[in-house]
Amino acid sequence: MDGRSEWEFYYAAYDNPYIWDIHKAEIKRLVETINATGARLIVVIFPNMVDPVASIPYVDRVEQAFAEFGVTEVLKLTDEAAAWALPERIVSHYDSHASVGFNHRVGQMLYERFFAGE
Repeated sequence: MDGRSEWEFYYAAYDNPYIWDIHKAEIKRLVETINATGARLIVVIFPNMVDPVASIPYVDRVEQAFAEFGVTEVLKLTDEAAAWALPERIVSHYDSHASVGFNHRVGQMLYERFFAGE
């Protein structure tokens, strides 16, 4: 790293048009590949779990890219993550991935939003 935090590094990458264009092309290929199989694509976008509010512009950018490629079933978790206290939403101070409890909630949200009416 160059003195930036991990998330400063990630955000700078997303803000770099060259890198973003590569990532957007990867998203397009993913959507095309899944569409070719006939599978249903539901996108779940996790924010920066330590500071979900700071990642809103990046989460929104990813959602917009999927929308551009015709994906409408998207679950953004920014608001949900922001509503949880940090110790409850992440694994630990050493591992900022979503906690078991938070992932359980994500499963409930997926069911409620995309499957309950089926």
